[in-house]
Amino acid sequence: MAPVGAPSAGPTAAPSGTIIPLVWDFQTSPSYPDQTAKVGDTVEFTWTGFHGVYRVPDGTCPASYSPNPPLMVEVAPETSGGAASFEFDAPGDYFFACQVPGHCDGGGMIVKYTVA
Repeated sequence: MAPVGAPSAGPTAAPSGTIIPLVWDFQTSPSYPDQTAKVGDTVEFTWTGFHGVYRVPDGTCPASYSPNPPLMVEVAPETSGGAASFEFDAPGDYFFACQVPGHCDGGGMIVKYTVA
């Protein structure tokens, strides 16, 4: 029997990347500036208003939001205040938008991450 307080013999997961915080809210410029990340990094969206997060296929605001994996994926449903995270598992361009009507087009709530 292992002594009390001894390290466990089971495997432990190492952190896979950096947490990238993003305050998800209306933008005064047309949209968020382009961002960069690495495979294994996680973007962490947080918001206080009524928002949600959707992964979208490109840098344009979709006419409608419905799941169509892997490019149209709901990351977080519409809620009043909240948080959501998305881990980048492959290199490429990733786009996220707020699916609340008017928030992507009218509020600049779309962001691009280029992942290497």
